[in-house]
Amino acid sequence: MLIQSDGSMKNPDTLCCGFYLIKANKRTIKFLKPLSLDNYEHDQDYFNKEKANINYKLLPHNFFPNGRIFYKFKRGMKVKNFNPYLIHFNWVKKFYFKEKLMKKFDMWYLDKKKSEKKTFTIYFDKTKFNFASEVILLNGFLSSHQEYIKKMYFSGKIKNLFQYDKEKDLYEFSKENIKISSDARYCDAIILPYKFKSMNDPYLIKLNNKSITYNKPLLIFYNDDDDKTYELTNNMKFYRTSFYKSKQLKNEYGLPAFTPDYFNNVFLENPKLTIGYCGHIRCNRQKYINLLANSELKTNFIIRRGCWAPGVDKKTAIKEYYNTMESNIFIFCYRGVGNFSYRFFEILMMGRIPIIVDTDCVYPFSENYGLENIGLIIKNEENLVDEIKEYYNKNKDNLLNIQKNNRKIWEEYLSPIGFIKQLIK
Repeated sequence: MLIQSDGSMKNPDTLCCGFYLIKANKRTIKFLKPLSLDNYEHDQDYFNKEKANINYKLLPHNFFPNGRIFYKFKRGMKVKNFNPYLIHFNWVKKFYFKEKLMKKFDMWYLDKKKSEKKTFTIYFDKTKFNFASEVILLNGFLSSHQEYIKKMYFSGKIKNLFQYDKEKDLYEFSKENIKISSDARYCDAIILPYKFKSMNDPYLIKLNNKSITYNKPLLIFYNDDDDKTYELTNNMKFYRTSFYKSKQLKNEYGLPAFTPDYFNNVFLENPKLTIGYCGHIRCNRQKYINLLANSELKTNFIIRRGCWAPGVDKKTAIKEYYNTMESNIFIFCYRGVGNFSYRFFEILMMGRIPIIVDTDCVYPFSENYGLENIGLIIKNEENLVDEIKEYYNKNKDNLLNIQKNNRKIWEEYLSPIGFIKQLIK
């Protein structure tokens, strides 16, 4: 096997699975088809721990550098006869930053006309801004205006501003792809810069008039339990959490309920049939919870006395909530006071499989991924236990793929950065 080194110049003997050439024979086929990877973090960990079982030779750094070697060379490190045939842009997380580095070093060879992204230009009044999770679209503006942030933070108007963007990938994307115009005539969309209040809101009326005058869409965001139907003008795009698919207007769209990312990169391999749930049993949930708890199915339920776990230390409550998700393959999911569920988005974020009671919810961008592909959807409590057992047995060999796909769906459509990318397409 010829394989790229992931090590340094002095200590090169670390294998990199990003690029290798291997000859097919009984020994190499056996090496590439291990019985299990349970004792390894990932495929590269397996390669390095078991490399003594195969003949290999490292490709030279000067012709096949890994990212660490290449970046250091670009910063002035001397490498003898450095003339790369292939450069592996590793040693950096996330595709967005890889792409940025490749462009920085003039190594991005896609056709520019096809690869260049059009900047999305927005208009809003900065003096009217009031932070809420649903206006996460304005993160780039906030992150770029530190003095404004300090003023808003100390006035009590902004709390936990960056909890949705700990790795700053949302900020970086917004900074490069979303621009702010001071003139509504030259924007792609006008934004209501705070949580929707009512159709009688004077500033909303003012923005709507501009939207109509300049023929620009007006984007409105509303994370709330309110499921009232509002009269919308044709230019409005109303993104909301709580409403009904059977009553959905043509310019009403589902809005994800955003939460910080608690995923620990844990997927359950060959999981047993267990159902988790941590929360209250109001809003018609009790009959489902009781039915499951009294069935032969294995359940892991933590019942709270109300919303947000009253009487329980918040750090403990959050830890138990996500631990329950992480340790069970299925999570029971039912609407709250509003006709939507934070839990739905959190289940996908954690890479688990929801058991969804259908209450006529709207799931953002579900036309792109198919709700039937992410879990079990049930109409009512009849045959609930049998449906769960049937789903588990039918998908037993595919549960790991469903978990990974659910996490991918959250990243691409329902995470803050995923939602914004879909929004500005």
